[in-house]
Amino acid sequence: VYNNIVKASELANGGNYHFFRNGIKPEWEDVANAHGGGWKVQFHKRSAVDIDETWLYALLACIGEAFQEEDEICGIVFSTRREFFRISLWTRTSNVRETAENIGKQFKLSLNTNEKLEFTPHHDTDDKNMYFSI
Repeated sequence: VYNNIVKASELANGGNYHFFRNGIKPEWEDVANAHGGGWKVQFHKRSAVDIDETWLYALLACIGEAFQEEDEICGIVFSTRREFFRISLWTRTSNVRETAENIGKQFKLSLNTNEKLEFTPHHDTDDKNMYFSI
């Protein structure tokens, strides 16, 4: 499938690719995502990053269950906007910071990037401790 779709770098502005576990919709309201959160990383379009390779490695990490907390992974999203590309990893829960941090560290390794990754819960929370970056 990967070789037969438009490359991530060639996807039109505003376009997205969603790759989620069977039965999980790429919506915050989906029961699997409702109490979760997301790790997000952005790459400026003028950066030297090979976004196609980075997206492929992110997909392979999800498919290959490269995360210790594999049941926590709901899916992954690639988005292209006018100035940047974004890759977001969606998780089931956001209320256990240690679990979220472990997933973020593993995700960052799979992307092989020095860019900052930010974690944000999908639901509203007053707990500022659950908004963080690595």
